[in-house]
Amino acid sequence: MALRVLRKLWNEKPELVGSSFMGVLGVVLIAETCRRYVKENKHNRRYRETYTVIRHDDPKVATLRKDYLGDM
Repeated sequence: MALRVLRKLWNEKPELVGSSFMGVLGVVLIAETCRRYVKENKHNRRYRETYTVIRHDDPKVATLRKDYLGDM
């Protein structure tokens, strides 16, 4: 039933179906990019305007060392 409606809509207004599909695809891609950004800890930038003090036993230190010093 839904496939028949989509086919009919595609034949009558292809620009509406195409732009709706591209809009939904854009929202999905933005959501996935934001999820990866947070998951991979990309918000630890090298150059900042404000600084944060981190204790030496904090788990973030290993990530920061890897980002700044490479694979030493």
